[in-house]
Amino acid sequence: MDTSEQIEKVAAALAGAFADLHNVAADSVNPHFRSRYTSLPALLDATRPVLAKHGLAVVQMPVSEAGQIGVRTVLLHASGQYLASAVLVTPQKHDPQGAGSAITYCRRYGLAAMCGVVQEDDDGQEGSKPDPREAKRQREVAPKPPSTPTTGPKKDDVI
Repeated sequence: MDTSEQIEKVAAALAGAFADLHNVAADSVNPHFRSRYTSLPALLDATRPVLAKHGLAVVQMPVSEAGQIGVRTVLLHASGQYLASAVLVTPQKHDPQGAGSAITYCRRYGLAAMCGVVQEDDDGQEGSKPDPREAKRQREVAPKPPSTPTTGPKKDDVI
């Protein structure tokens, strides 16, 4: 996280905004994962007026680093003070569609995190599930445990 040198005004305004902000209901469906999620427009509609009421605005800019893409979310106060944080992900596809999807995804999660808002989804749950192909690969490359005899204790074993 990055901040301006002083943050007392942006912190006070954000505390006031938090009292007025509410979690946002899922309004969209991801047919690929068959899950519901909160769209970026719904999240912006729920947060912008509340932030503005408290002298706050959000700016999100695309960023990339080491093969990852995402956004830097900056919460600006009318005083010039700010809080900023970046969310980066590895796109599923390395083409304009993949970049756009990654940026939109990061905008949603960056904005929600910055505003302390919980999105009623979670297509993020799908992303946190282990990949069954990776689990299978891990089993295939894992060393086999040594075989143990099944005949019982030997004469010199301590029981």
